[in-house]
Amino acid sequence: MQLTVTGVKSFRGTEGLGFNANLLANGKKVAFVIDEANGGDYHYEWVSDEAEKSVEAYIASLPATPLKASAEDWERKLYPNGREANFDCIVGELVDDAENLQRFIRQSKTKTLSRKDNSGNYYAHASVLTAALLSTIQKTSPNAEIFDAKVARWISAKDAKPVNDDVAKAVDVARLLASYRKASKTKTIFRTIENRERVMNLKAIDPALAAKFFNDRYKGEVEVFNPLSGQFVPLQKSATQPLETANAY
Repeated sequence: MQLTVTGVKSFRGTEGLGFNANLLANGKKVAFVIDEANGGDYHYEWVSDEAEKSVEAYIASLPATPLKASAEDWERKLYPNGREANFDCIVGELVDDAENLQRFIRQSKTKTLSRKDNSGNYYAHASVLTAALLSTIQKTSPNAEIFDAKVARWISAKDAKPVNDDVAKAVDVARLLASYRKASKTKTIFRTIENRERVMNLKAIDPALAAKFFNDRYKGEVEVFNPLSGQFVPLQKSATQPLETANAY
């Protein structure tokens, strides 16, 4: 029997994060699972008595998990033959795996995820997989794996395919615009016409002082980011937003 979960939704409970999810056996839903995050066991809403008995029989048939070499004496006394399969623990691990998978897929839209082994540790590179980045990963870690969002699993870096430069640039631009739009909710993003590479932001204050700041320091040669169009446009004094002091963005 193969157990999987779908529709995982997390929420904050009285004692940490809880969740609810659909439990599937061989691709067919058998229960709705709820972890209320109150310190108690999971709650299962079974689709039928037959489904419950079938899954419980499968769990009971699973072999015990051997203890690690680093296990303490009390663990060895309590579990001399290894830890028996625990239904809640198994479901919890399935939920963790499902949430991790979704996180990997989201991150892979703008980053490259790589790892040296399956220990759970991975590195998120700042860009999508370019030819240069792939070459670096392969040279520094010959046995490295890269998460492939298309197949939703980790693959060998030797089998990974880099994106072309145009796609990489488009992803970088989209990510940058998204950060500008987010910052524009509370700040004004601007750059000087003389140096468009240096983008800065100003916190909200008095419009008159902001206009004076621009005139005295930048002599009006300023472009302001418009979150609606996603472009930098020439500063209009009449439309100047309340601003404060400049900081590197």
